Order: sequence, then structure tokens, then C-alpha cells
Amino acid sequence: MKYRQSIDYLYGLTLHGIKLGLDNTRVLLGLLSDPEKSFMSIHIAGTNGKGSTAAMLSSLLLEAGLKVGIFTSPHILSFTERIQVNGKQVSEEEVVRLTDRIRRTMEGVKDLKPTFFEFVTAMAFLYFRERGVQWAVIETGMGGRFDATNILTPDVTVITSVGHDHKEFLGETIEEIAFEKAGIIKKETPIILGPLKGEALRVIMKRAEEMNAPVTEYGKDFSGELKGISPEGVRFDYRFNTSEKRNGDPGVPADGPEKQRIEGIRVPLTGKYQMINASLAIRAFQVVTGLCPQIREVTNTVRSGLSKTSWHGRAELLCFDGLPFLFDGAHNPEAASGLAQTIRDIHLSGRFREVTLIFGAMKDKDIEGLLRPLLPISGRVIFTALSYGRAETPEGLKRIADHVIKDMGHQRPVNISAAQESPVDAPSGGIAFHVSDSAGEAIALARSTSAPGDLVVVTGSFYIIGDALESLGYKGTLKRLSETR
Repeated sequence: MKYRQSIDYLYGLTLHGIKLGLDNTRVLLGLLSDPEKSFMSIHIAGTNGKGSTAAMLSSLLLEAGLKVGIFTSPHILSFTERIQVNGKQVSEEEVVRLTDRIRRTMEGVKDLKPTFFEFVTAMAFLYFRERGVQWAVIETGMGGRFDATNILTPDVTVITSVGHDHKEFLGETIEEIAFEKAGIIKKETPIILGPLKGEALRVIMKRAEEMNAPVTEYGKDFSGELKGISPEGVRFDYRFNTSEKRNGDPGVPADGPEKQRIEGIRVPLTGKYQMINASLAIRAFQVVTGLCPQIREVTNTVRSGLSKTSWHGRAELLCFDGLPFLFDGAHNPEAASGLAQTIRDIHLSGRFREVTLIFGAMKDKDIEGLLRPLLPISGRVIFTALSYGRAETPEGLKRIADHVIKDMGHQRPVNISAAQESPVDAPSGGIAFHVSDSAGEAIALARSTSAPGDLVVVTGSFYIIGDALESLGYKGTLKRLSETR
């Protein structure tokens, strides 16, 4: 198949939208001789934190000397970010070759019409088998129960968090969403839980009991103790309470002391929540050590592996021509609240005096919930268009923000269009609102309105980060190849 034909085929799959279910994936992987059975795996679900946890866990496994694959979504700048082996992204040429291979395998199979995500999941698993991956870290695309990645029979499962997102697919209530995420729990497979509460915890624990899956919970069985936090990352100590071990958990070898407490850990990702994500990764790594006796050193592997973690677009601070930018893919209210807290506690309490917010989001997101924690910390907001058809317009975003400001009892913002010349500071403490037609225009406006000591925050979607980075000179690879979730 020619290059252009392969790419056009993949782009065509994105037009089918999102369809949850395992039938297509099961048939497709069967045609490829079940590549998902060729490696051991860790399956990660969660409303927030699953990507960071996957990246940290991949770094730990790699540091332990294993050959590691990681499959995540969505991408920020390049489609090739989604599929990596030993920290190296799949090449564009390999994407074309794998597309051709899978498409030819499908020829003649009646009624097999995979979605984009189903096809890419098969691509990742096939690539991992070809590359001889020993352990794969697999992030769910959405939910868990009917996500294409749930075709796996993993060796470890992780649920990082449960919050409101993708309601049209996963349900309106926390209980419904938790039920979908609990669908990744497999019989007698260790399940590691983030700091869940209430109905979410009840639903997931019920499923774990039904599947006789050994459970360890953050805050009960293991935890992190924060020692320091800065724009460069977090420092913490990790503790595991062996007295809380349940259901024959394989992740606590008898040699003990270093498994129970690891001090002096540093992660180059900032935000208190990253300590929690790192603790989940450590706990999963402990379980892996129980399954891989060749891993003898834990403490130094944890310290070294986590210190090398790289994960873009999560409270990532970069500087362009002297102007600092913070990029974060917060796309639901819980993530936006975490970002706001990080900005308030770390950035505005230190070197920066005011925030210029560049904000873009998809129509189907809880935009009001995203803006509610972010507006109070912003001096000016630039609402911008994303290069995706499902994006909310800048004018629509501003209307929602006007409502949020009024509802919160804040002073009405100063509304300024992108074409108007605007002051550096809005009068009387009001928030200056702008609209712009593109990320590039928004960045130009931020440059012209920012003063020394200002921080430009780009958020609302992973897609706005990709658009912004492109306008700042980064080159994407198959960037538009996305299911735009």
C-alpha cells in the first residue's frame, strides 16, 4: 500500500467516531494471532492520572532492565507518541507498514469495520509482539469495561481515580462511571486503587470481591508523604503497610524492609497529585517484582527510574523568547481543580505574579466545571478555537465564562476582542476576556499583553496544547490523526 493510501485509510477511520465494545477488537486480534498474549501487561484506567502513572511505571520497568512497551492516548503533538518501546516512539514508516499489514489481514472478513481506536489498539499490540516486548503498560482510552484495550488479560490492574468525564458514554453518576472502570478488574488479578471514596470505592471493591482480586488502596495500604514541591517536581517518601496485605497479594516478597519504606524519591512532574500517581506506579512495580524474581533491587530502581520520568503536557513549564508557558491537558473539572491548586501553591506563591490563561475546549466537555477553578487565578483569559470540528467556539467559551463569573459573584470581566488593543491589567481587579481565532493568534496576544513576572497557562484540552506547540515551532507527526475525545 502506498504511504498516502495508508494515511488516508487511518484518517477515514476517525470519521466513524467512538464506539465502545470488544467484538471488533477480539476478531481483529484473532486475525493477527492474538499478539496481546505475547507479553505481560499492566492495565490502567482512571478519570485522571492514568497517563502520568503509565509513564512512571514504564520508566520503572525500563530501569529494572525489562523491554517495555507503552500504549497511551490521546497524543499531544504526534500520533507516534501513543506507541513506544523502551522510550522510543514508533516511527511514521512503521505506522504505515503496520496499517498495511492489518488492513490486508482484514480483507475479505465480512462486517469487520473497526473504529480508529480499535485499529490503533491492534497496531500497538502487534508492534509490541514484533519488538519482543516483555511488559506492556496499557492505558484505557475511555472507561474500561467496553474499551478496546480491555481485551487484555493483564497481570496487574490499576484504577487511579473516578470522576465526571465522557458522561455520554460512561454514565451520569459516579456510581455508573466507577462500574465502567471496574470492568478492567480480572479474576484473581491484583488491583491497585488510587484515593477513591464513597460510591466509587464501594462499586469497585464489590467487583474486586466478585473476581477474587487482591486489592491494595492508596492511603490505607500504601501512601506517599510529601517532602517538597517546586516547578521542577515533587519529593516524597513512599510507605507500604505490609500488615494490610490481603488475599494472597504477590507483591510483597519476604525480604521486606526496603519494600515497606522508600525515602528520598524525586519525580520531575509537579503537583501534589503526581506524588499519588508515583505511589501507584511504585505499588504496581512491587507487584511486578513478585512476578519477576530476576528484579532484585527495588529501592534504587524506584529512585532512579522515577527521576527519569518524562511525560509532556502535564503542568509542563517551558520558556519561549523569555515568556514562560505552562502546558496542562486538564479537560475535566477534577483535573482543572488540580491544575489551579498547583498554579496557586507553586507558581503564584513564587516567581510569577499573574496568569494569562489561553483556553480551548471541546463542546461536549463540562466547560463551566473546567473554568470555575481556573478563572479566579487568572488576570486575563484568551478563549481560542481548536483545529477540530468538535471544538467549542471562542465566543461560546466566553459566554460560558461570563455566566461562571456572574454565578460566582466575581466582578464582571472586561470583555475585549482580539482585534482591540487591551491594557496589561484589567481595571479594578476585573478579568480581561479576549477571543482569538487560533492558538497562534492567542499566543501572539498573550505576548503583547503579558508583563514581566506573568505566566501563560495553556489548558482545557490536550488538543489546545498540540495546537499551541505547533504555533511555537514544534513539528507534529500525523497530529490530526485523532479520535478527538
